[in-house]
Amino acid sequence: MEKDIFDYLDKNYRYLNNYIKQINHSVLTSPHSVIIKGRTFVENLTQEIAKLEGYGLLNKMTQAERLRKFKHDGIFDDDISRTFNTIRILGNKATHASAEGDLEAALNIHKNIYKITCWFVGTYIDCKFEAIPYKSPMSSVNKASDNDSEMTSSLIEKMENLIAKTQENDQRDKEENKSFNMEDISFDEKKKSEDIFEDLMIESIIDNKELDQKCVVQELTRLKESSKGFEKVSLR
Repeated sequence: MEKDIFDYLDKNYRYLNNYIKQINHSVLTSPHSVIIKGRTFVENLTQEIAKLEGYGLLNKMTQAERLRKFKHDGIFDDDISRTFNTIRILGNKATHASAEGDLEAALNIHKNIYKITCWFVGTYIDCKFEAIPYKSPMSSVNKASDNDSEMTSSLIEKMENLIAKTQENDQRDKEENKSFNMEDISFDEKKKSEDIFEDLMIESIIDNKELDQKCVVQELTRLKESSKGFEKVSLR
């Protein structure tokens, strides 16, 4: 089983992992707060690196100065230095960005934090650590959206089949001209159909928490109205 890269922080750097949990939870819903938390996470991580390298916290230095020192002293190579600085710069620009710019910056920070954490774990925690490819939070949204579409289509198909079957039964009953009250049968069929609709709707929403519930309910309402319209015609 793959171990989450950020779980490596839990033992000695739990407060840093708490930042990560907040970032992962809010990256798409509150990108501006992710930018701020991401910048804070990296600044704290930089101070932890300073302690591990014997510099103390370097509290009297700015983040830019700490990063320059690490690169000058060979702690950072060009690539990791650029990654740290990218987050610093995006964090500084956050107050001037639009909402759209915030989301783009938050996604960028999220990806770079993953890269930095992989480097930190491999350098200071587990020398045998091998990073797995980064997964954008957008990929999870797209996958959920695809699943929503498939489940909605499946549910609608079931409803349409149920309506067709009910309509077929009503038509057959009319043609056979049964001796008992047709209005009572239609009422019973209508009630049975509505109960089945409700059961399927509730079952689908409970079993598929990621489903776009508003979309499903709207579509099922439309189908139920369609069924009612046919039943009114059958009663005439």
